[in-house]
Amino acid sequence: KSSARTLKPVGWAQRRKARGGCGDGRAAEAAAAGAAEDAAAPIEAREVALARHLPGSEAPTRERLRDALKKRHAGVAVVVENGRKGNVASIARTAECLGISSIHLVYTPDQVVSTRGFGGMLEEVRSRWLSKLSKSATDWLEVRQHRSIAACAQALREDGYDALVATVPADGAVPLYSDGDDAAWARRSVAVLFGSGAGGLHDEALLRADVKVTVRQTGMTQALKVAACAAIVLAEVLRKRAGREGAGDESAGLIEGEQRRL
Repeated sequence: KSSARTLKPVGWAQRRKARGGCGDGRAAEAAAAGAAEDAAAPIEAREVALARHLPGSEAPTRERLRDALKKRHAGVAVVVENGRKGNVASIARTAECLGISSIHLVYTPDQVVSTRGFGGMLEEVRSRWLSKLSKSATDWLEVRQHRSIAACAQALREDGYDALVATVPADGAVPLYSDGDDAAWARRSVAVLFGSGAGGLHDEALLRADVKVTVRQTGMTQALKVAACAAIVLAEVLRKRAGREGAGDESAGLIEGEQRRL
């Protein structure tokens, strides 16, 4: 954690006392100057602390943005259905860090209670919450929100995604770490669907899915959190695609128009 929270600026009165005071004619001027310094001190302290303790948190530059956009992966999107805000924020943060540029959120009207009210918020309010909880990761993603899985699937098909992949804890699903023909789905334009931590994906989402994959669990609890599952699945999808795309192959990234839009 940053130590910026513990940094407290010294007020102008304390500084004047330490210097031995100043004349009455200069009191107002010293007070105004001290107040301005006090206002800037916390901001400067935070910036210094962030730069020291959190590498990469400095203000984004044009060069950093261009470099990040060149490394973004085309043909991979994330879908979260009726996710709670903490899980959605974690998934969005993982997706952005891995270079995925698009996330779709589906909130159906009948799931307001299961999402602890998050699904019933206005889209703009929900977006502000996600920006805060994801450490601004959603500010660097294309976030699209839908009121049904049917609308989301249609939007994905129109954008060229030809493989909707549902993540399920089912024995009949394709194991995530399969190779060969069983892994061909990962090399298509793929949208990976994740459900809520409590109920998983709804039946409609499962019916619309082209492929169902599962993360094999061999432990006693059999209770992998959805955010952890998303991190595992997305990392493996990108690993499988790397064999086709080739390391450093910029043609596999976003086209220039998409980079400009983002």
